[in-house]
Amino acid sequence: MAGIELDGANQKVVLDSDGDTYLEAATDDTIKVYVAGAHDATISANAINVLSGTTLTVDSGATITNSGTANGFGTDPDGAQVFNESSADVDFRIESNGNANMFIVNGGNDLVGIASDPDLGKALHIKIADAGSVTPNTDADEFIIENSASAGMTILTGTSTTGAINFADSGNANAGVFRYDHANDSMDFFTGGSERMNINSSGNLLVNTTSTVFGGNMLQVVGGADAEVVAVKVTTNGKKGIQFANASSTDVGNIVVAASSTAYNTSSDYRLKENVNYNFDATTRLKQLKPARFNWIADDTNTLIDGFLAHEVSSIVPEAVTGTKDELEIYKYYDEIPAEKSLGDNKIDKDGNTIAKHQSIDNSKLIPLLVKTIQELETRVKTLEDA
Repeated sequence: MAGIELDGANQKVVLDSDGDTYLEAATDDTIKVYVAGAHDATISANAINVLSGTTLTVDSGATITNSGTANGFGTDPDGAQVFNESSADVDFRIESNGNANMFIVNGGNDLVGIASDPDLGKALHIKIADAGSVTPNTDADEFIIENSASAGMTILTGTSTTGAINFADSGNANAGVFRYDHANDSMDFFTGGSERMNINSSGNLLVNTTSTVFGGNMLQVVGGADAEVVAVKVTTNGKKGIQFANASSTDVGNIVVAASSTAYNTSSDYRLKENVNYNFDATTRLKQLKPARFNWIADDTNTLIDGFLAHEVSSIVPEAVTGTKDELEIYKYYDEIPAEKSLGDNKIDKDGNTIAKHQSIDNSKLIPLLVKTIQELETRVKTLEDA
């Protein structure tokens, strides 16, 4: 059979030769559309219903319009497509294979939701699962991510670029920035349009600088011009402002801040000590010390001060001196090592010169020797006086 056949007995208009594509008058004012035997659509007064499993396609370049008076969609004067042009209290929803609310515009609450019907915030609500009863801060609820388990957000970029969150106002598009630099593997923090803090690839926290002062120090702070660097305040006088622990997490020193003074303490409890000896010759050792007057090379005023040369003390009171005479800096794992150098080689400066690793001295470690010498001197004086 070819062409169009009018099947009056079954109220059909058959459109193809094998009889499986046709229009059928199902009920009063209702027409069913069958293609290849499948019921694809139903047409009734003022409505076309495309059935489940049927795809409605609009070819590229095609335009869908209406008069602008319906509650569905319309066309702005500039040609843009408008859904719900009359602003009715209706929702617009897109389903995925497993989610009936994969994308939804909640018309009644003026919210856009992803993955669930939105019920929080002012604009966009991504909701994987209900986190429970919560009221977001009204100063930070334009974008909400919610889940009953862990929730998060990923910024994915190239390996040599940056990912950032910018905080802007009418005067500055970069007033505050939270940025990860993938090229350097560093986390950068900006305020007032300038970088203030940086966590580099070695985990060093750098404050007010973008480069390390000393390579291995975890916290490195550079002061501003004519400004102090660090301030420590206790809430209760007599408490520790700073505490020091050894590798076993044992307290070995602290700085205690009192109402009108500061104490710099190191461990001295008798329970930490053994082989205690009160009878030793302090005078002989003290006489080996060589107090000197000198000025620092870096001091342009050449101001003379009193002190010691560290290496001259190291053999007499070794616990007072740190470092080795004429020691040089070497490349460590956290340093940027030149191609011609290796880990452990002597470090060089920009002029190709080796870098001295200076000795240091804790003068307070000399006090016990001084006290014992005075006691020995007092004994000798008393012996002479009693003779």
